[in-house]
Amino acid sequence: MVDPEEEELKGKHFAIGFMSGLSKWLFPVLVCLIIVIAVRYFGGLWTDDTDLDGQHRSGMKLHTDYKTGVQYLSDGHSLVVRVDVNGQPLVKKNE
Repeated sequence: MVDPEEEELKGKHFAIGFMSGLSKWLFPVLVCLIIVIAVRYFGGLWTDDTDLDGQHRSGMKLHTDYKTGVQYLSDGHSLVVRVDVNGQPLVKKNE
């Protein structure tokens, strides 16, 4: 016959062991995540020249036609030609 107190004790030991194991990898993962977010936000990681900096993102994606070099901007719904102050299409020079 199974003793209810023994079963309860096994359950408590399992919970303690589970939380101990979880804390061993959860804390380093959270620290790494915070570092990546801080670098992205303050360092401008994953930005392009449509963004002011990592804190002021345009929400636009920059696309380049590699045959012509003409640049386009998209917001996920539409695509428009990127133009300079004179209204001429911006062309990326091939390097």
